[in-house]
Amino acid sequence: MTSSSIRSRIMSGFESYLNRQQPSSLVEFSEAKIAMASEAKSLPQIVQQYHFQKIIRPLWGKYDLAKPAIGDHPDFTDLAGTNNVEYCPIATLFMDIESSTRLGVIYNPEEVFKIKNAFIATAIEVIQSFDGHVHRIMGDAVMAFFGGLEVIPENAVLKALNAAAMIQYIVKKAIIPKLNEAGFENQFGIRIGLDYGSQNEVLWSSYGFPGSNEVTATSFFVDSASKLQHAAPRNSVMIGQSLRDFISFPFELLSIKKTQSGGQLTEEPYLLPNITDREKKPINYRQYIFNSLSYLDYSPLSPYDSDEFSSQTNFPSIMISVHTASAKNGQLEDVYTHCGSFIAKEKWLCFEIKYTADAELRMPLKVRFAVENHGEEANKDPNNGNHYTDIDIKTNASFRYGIKHWEHCCYRGLHYMTVSLYSQGAVKFVRKFGICIS
Repeated sequence: MTSSSIRSRIMSGFESYLNRQQPSSLVEFSEAKIAMASEAKSLPQIVQQYHFQKIIRPLWGKYDLAKPAIGDHPDFTDLAGTNNVEYCPIATLFMDIESSTRLGVIYNPEEVFKIKNAFIATAIEVIQSFDGHVHRIMGDAVMAFFGGLEVIPENAVLKALNAAAMIQYIVKKAIIPKLNEAGFENQFGIRIGLDYGSQNEVLWSSYGFPGSNEVTATSFFVDSASKLQHAAPRNSVMIGQSLRDFISFPFELLSIKKTQSGGQLTEEPYLLPNITDREKKPINYRQYIFNSLSYLDYSPLSPYDSDEFSSQTNFPSIMISVHTASAKNGQLEDVYTHCGSFIAKEKWLCFEIKYTADAELRMPLKVRFAVENHGEEANKDPNNGNHYTDIDIKTNASFRYGIKHWEHCCYRGLHYMTVSLYSQGAVKFVRKFGICIS
């Protein structure tokens, strides 16, 4: 899949929603699911249903379709109409279309519906591509949960980040260009807020009374996700302090919001209004702009969009696989999809690079495996424990059989592995991996 092909597939996906080509029933979902299963372990050609799932899920190592749903979280439906409660951690995403109210002044109701629904349908499918549960559609906004009783909390947070990043990517690459092409000249944009509440901070219960009730989550961190969305600048993602701290997310991928005031830029490090606690002291809850495109540079998407992620090069004849293991040189266990899930600390990762043949690669060759660590645990070690390992390749035969390199999972957080291939001293191939450790 090339840069132009993924862009055209994303454009086609959004255009289908803009033109109201979407599944009309769960029968069509079942048919699309069967079609996708028959093409497992490939990146299937786009068809008229579930466009974005068929692009995103295979990239992140999933070869089935997530079933569409909305409303009460499926793990807590037994609470409906009762006084029972349950605690469970959750990541919450809010997305809205910025300045959508003005659309009603510029366009007629049918055009407004067409624009809003295309945005919302796209966002919903991206959310479901990362196993998120859409809780509500509120006018021009979508609320979704990531996680549940059987979901590892770190993975729930990672899926929420992936969904937010991909929504922002699709808005940039497809939605805005396609709307402009269709003659809608208004400056469109989205705002996304994300936050995370831990086990004892999120209560699930039924609001209302039997027949008119809703099962939802009560938590400061659900409310903060909504406020973070309102605080986010156009076409950006804002995350809360709780989410950042929970997974020790790299500050290198975050920035502080700045606003123009009196001709000067002023930082807004805290979520506003800065509410007070019981002692009337401001809580100073931190907010961060998520630099999602920089994050996606370390995701499975980046090799397929060289225009956006120019730091990476791609040779079809070179393949890199990553597996987990319990010990160095031990039995390989699961395939690891970078930025796809968290690995337990003390696990090992095996990176294996192979190639078939390429006229541009001349001996001698060298492969460099460079590790860049982040987070509070890594900060305690000299140079964050960053290091690199060079492996010289003297014959084609050794390269064809595969070069293996092992790394130990030591620090909690998101870390980078950059694999570079040198031919006669010049860099010919670069691939980046985001490695998440719990």
